[in-house]
Amino acid sequence: MSAVPNVGTSEREGKTVLVVEDSDDDLVVFQRIVRKAECGLSFQYVNDGEKALAYLEGEGPYADRKAHPFPDLVILDLGLPSVDGFEVLEYIRNRPGCKGFEVIVLSGRDDPECIGQAMAAGADRFISKPMEAKALQGVAEALDALLSFND
Repeated sequence: MSAVPNVGTSEREGKTVLVVEDSDDDLVVFQRIVRKAECGLSFQYVNDGEKALAYLEGEGPYADRKAHPFPDLVILDLGLPSVDGFEVLEYIRNRPGCKGFEVIVLSGRDDPECIGQAMAAGADRFISKPMEAKALQGVAEALDALLSFND
């Protein structure tokens, strides 16, 4: 994960990544990789599309923006219960307050149709599952870009 520069935590303070993932196994892998990267960002996790929308709106249990800050980056699984990832992505790209941040899509599907649909819907990057450290280079690059853009 060398794409994420080794800069002080103060440069990353206040930067939040919202991870929307319903698979406990995939989440454990992701969290393990994040810990190894020591990127210093704040990660928030929700496990379905409805919670993602509530988080983005600051509703219900996510109303406290000190505890649940508005994200600078969203990592979004497509295969979510209740509201699927495509619906969440559409919501993000149509909501004025959300248009500026990057969305990285995760999917167990890696067929060209799914990738094309995700990119056409507004995804900035597409990562196929299962996630491996090498496959998460796109996440590292997005975090690097986030740090560079907001510094």
